[in-house]
Amino acid sequence: MEGVILRETPLKISNMKYWQTVPPVILGYGQNGFKLKELKELEHLRGKLVISGLETIVDAAEASEVNLKDRKCLSKIQLRWNANAGRADSSRKEKEVLDALRSHTNLTELQIVFYRGTILSDWVGDYPFANLVSVCLRNCENCWVLPPLGQLPALKDLVIDGFVSVASVGDEIHGNGTCRC
Repeated sequence: MEGVILRETPLKISNMKYWQTVPPVILGYGQNGFKLKELKELEHLRGKLVISGLETIVDAAEASEVNLKDRKCLSKIQLRWNANAGRADSSRKEKEVLDALRSHTNLTELQIVFYRGTILSDWVGDYPFANLVSVCLRNCENCWVLPPLGQLPALKDLVIDGFVSVASVGDEIHGNGTCRC
């Protein structure tokens, strides 16, 4: 499925429970747009999952339906908001959506791009995510504080770019890995 992007919900995707990989998903507007809840039934997902268009999520309940924390075989997750979506109506809602997208602790790579909230979720950089080797946080322009990434013992590759609202960097960033900031 290399090069394929899901913009609309394929008919009967919920019946395809044994799919193990899905192409990048772009959540859509309107009746035919891909809905996050469509991933709910795909319990056997493994490898990499890319979800774009997260600004279309109405509330955290919609995001929690996917239940990423139970997807033990997902090793890489990329969560993207649209760069042109503008400011969030509510930073609190954005954080609640990201909270609801908490992944399983087996995760080795995490990317968050164009997040519109002011504070990232507590799970980003939390010690139970000890398997995280790579973290990429890009263009989270409204965030004013960095997560405690120094708690991640396996972290080797860290990219932080476009955090224009961060005024200072403290002890939360120290760790054993290398930092390309």
